[in-house]
Amino acid sequence: MNVENEKPNISEKAKLNRFDKTILDHTPKLFEMLGWMSLIGLFNYIAVLTNDVKIFVLYYVSLFLFGLYIQVYIYNELHIKTRIKNIYLALGSLVLAAIIGIGLFLFLQSVIPNIAALT
Repeated sequence: MNVENEKPNISEKAKLNRFDKTILDHTPKLFEMLGWMSLIGLFNYIAVLTNDVKIFVLYYVSLFLFGLYIQVYIYNELHIKTRIKNIYLALGSLVLAAIIGIGLFLFLQSVIPNIAALT
């Protein structure tokens, strides 16, 4: 049997289309977030370079708001878009989004200054 000539069944096409749509929907968001991370890194670089308290405040406020944005985005993707009906799954998605958001905030807080120090 020649595998190359076989047509995928409908469910395989639907899965592939859903995968393609997911990639097309979320890849621009990744690069948007990388842009925000670069800007926050610039704030940190300037704050360390100038030792200005106002820029440090701007850096930490931006970092905190970016962490909240990540949390809300993940919660939106997990809970609202999937329309979870079960209250335990809904609470689980909220907790997971909060853990990821806080974890990313702490990760960025440690990584961005190191990247800024390299420049």
